Amino acid sequence: MYIRMSSLKKYIHNGVLIPIGCFTYYLYTADYQLPIYMYLKLFSAHYYNTFKDLYTYPELYKYKHLVRLTDTGHIANFLYYSNPVLFLPISHNILFIITISFYIGFFAFNLGGTDDICNKEIVVWMQTLHMHLNHILPYGIIVYDSINNKYSYDSCPFTNDNLFKTYCWLYLWLFCVYIPWRYMTNDPVYSVLDNSTPLYVKVSIIGCVHIVAYFSNVFGYVLLC
Repeated sequence: MYIRMSSLKKYIHNGVLIPIGCFTYYLYTADYQLPIYMYLKLFSAHYYNTFKDLYTYPELYKYKHLVRLTDTGHIANFLYYSNPVLFLPISHNILFIITISFYIGFFAFNLGGTDDICNKEIVVWMQTLHMHLNHILPYGIIVYDSINNKYSYDSCPFTNDNLFKTYCWLYLWLFCVYIPWRYMTNDPVYSVLDNSTPLYVKVSIIGCVHIVAYFSNVFGYVLLC
């Protein structure tokens, strides 16, 4: 019994009540999007608030769930949820970039984040599952919606203007979030951006993200227009 109670407390400590609560909301409302978006955001925030003391700068690391490019995807999620017609083009592009860039790095270069910590209090499979769902579900939702809902536009929204907004989003994250965070914590966020990584590798990855951003707009055009 003691072992079971200890295990239960560990799972609660790792945020298991968050997906349970979100699923309960879905059962009562039949709205699947909002609880998925809430789970993805709250689970990440809960991790850094709960385990911040395992990192070098605890009072800063509790905000790490706002720092990664993936975390800007939560903004795209909620914008899309609030007005799918208006925010579909930019949300599609950002979520496309997050998903494709992550799995290119994950499978092709074995790249990851810098937050993996071995600690007996962390339920690793829950964090790993969330990591993959965080990079798959949002883009999957937006593709599913685009295929099943024929949004009405006077002209195709995946224009050069939308591509420009996409690049602006990326550079705003780089200069307003990533660089200040790197300066304050020396945390590269992504292993490929670590000081030990050769410059040509960093340049190649950054160039790859720009190419993926371009194709996000192309694929949006093919998908919707």
